Amino acid sequence: MLPSFAKFVGLGVFATALLNFVSADCPASNPDHLCCESFTQFSGNYYVWHNLCGLDYPNSTTVGSLCNPQATCSSGVIALCCESEASLGACGGDVDGPLGINCVEVES
Repeated sequence: MLPSFAKFVGLGVFATALLNFVSADCPASNPDHLCCESFTQFSGNYYVWHNLCGLDYPNSTTVGSLCNPQATCSSGVIALCCESEASLGACGGDVDGPLGINCVEVES
């Protein structure tokens, strides 16, 4: 039987290895791994995101919406690596978000 300290160290090493595996899925330029229901350009929902929510990105910016930060995406959602996230709190409580900003699609 391992002493308590050894169990703690072993768990820490395992957790660190798991976190490194998960974070390795996305490049440093797009570190946020998100599971999103939609993936489009900002222009695809410009009126809502710009006029109602106050967000301002170039129309060609790729955006994931209805996102959740998860290490593994379930079927039916799109796995994305995004540069950042934007909250839609200004337009009514994150009803369509958070949004992933400047995203690339990856395999889940």
